[in-house]
Amino acid sequence: MLPMLPDEEKRAAAAKSQQASFFSGNSDQLGFVAAFEWWKKAKASGLEAQFCSQYFVSSSTMSMLSQMCRLLHLELGQHCFIQDDVSCCSLKAHDPGILHAVLVCGCI
Repeated sequence: MLPMLPDEEKRAAAAKSQQASFFSGNSDQLGFVAAFEWWKKAKASGLEAQFCSQYFVSSSTMSMLSQMCRLLHLELGQHCFIQDDVSCCSLKAHDPGILHAVLVCGCI
């Protein structure tokens, strides 16, 4: 979300930088991945509104992304690309090297 007040711009920039650095990088894409992961944890602990306010994240956008992830998981399972139990698929899901490689492949 875009900050509305001048002092919020600095907080938003700091939040964005913190999110991007979570996966050892400064890319917007890595920041989005971190924000989504943090949002899921905040939502599970009942702190979604506080998280969204603090990090300038849209709850409705995150909910939409979550739904898209569920649909993608369903499609991949139906076409036998992944198993129903995806725990084996995400062993290295938070590895910065893997995330960088996936982002680069997406740009080709």
